[in-house]
Amino acid sequence: MLTTRFLNSSHFSSMMLDRFQSEIDHLHSCMTIHRISPIELKEKKLPSSLNIQRTAGIICFEVFDYDYAQMLCDLDVPLLFVDTPVMDMRPPLKADRLYMENRIEIQNAVAHMVQRGKKRISFAGDKNHCQSFFERYMAYKDAMEYFGLTEGLSTCAMPAGQQNYPASLYETIRRSKTMPDAFICANDFVAMDLVKALNELGYSVPDDIWVCGFDDSQEASYFVPPSDFDPYPWTDHGLHRCQSAYNPHRRAIAELSHRLYGNQPDPARIHRRLSERRTPHA
Repeated sequence: MLTTRFLNSSHFSSMMLDRFQSEIDHLHSCMTIHRISPIELKEKKLPSSLNIQRTAGIICFEVFDYDYAQMLCDLDVPLLFVDTPVMDMRPPLKADRLYMENRIEIQNAVAHMVQRGKKRISFAGDKNHCQSFFERYMAYKDAMEYFGLTEGLSTCAMPAGQQNYPASLYETIRRSKTMPDAFICANDFVAMDLVKALNELGYSVPDDIWVCGFDDSQEASYFVPPSDFDPYPWTDHGLHRCQSAYNPHRRAIAELSHRLYGNQPDPARIHRRLSERRTPHA
């Protein structure tokens, strides 16, 4: 497994990796984890700890540098990306790609807010961070245009490439001339940073502004108030490719196994549902 960051229990992949390891044990294989350092990422080099000659397949998490991803595709090793760099207007990666279904429930969340009288709805998060963030933003944008509410597009809080993202988000909101009625956030951690920034600026969630996150992270369930969320589904549904579309770890194993037998790359999506917590009023 390759990653650009340490994946702790807060990351959406933590449960997936635990089950992934358990499943591949039954295939008489083992998984080793290799972190790509910033220098290795910049120079397009594999981690020094990785022996590519003894590698049967690679699964990538948080590898969102397009040029680095293309370098991995040239290794001629079965390769699976769990999310990818933004692919808009770029040649596709010659690898399997596993994504969440990022559009339907974002648009349902916007529709839900509109039905409850919210007109100025903004997006929070760096849309160019990864393909999933980009798709969530485009789903939000399309929904706003569908409802004729393009005013909200001008109040989006989307600082990009910032080392201290919470501070950048705070400053972006502080400088806003008009505050929206609600925010759609790229994930739960953006939502939590957003709620903290809004509280520091004197706004109450949900009394003044509604917030919707994405991922159903453990931290979000403890946060006060808990944000609405679009959760990743982690329950078991079967190992076969045709049956595993709703389970990330089994789908990942199935895709890598599929490629080990010489089949062509096949992008897949995992579906979720919207769940309501306490950031909107009843």
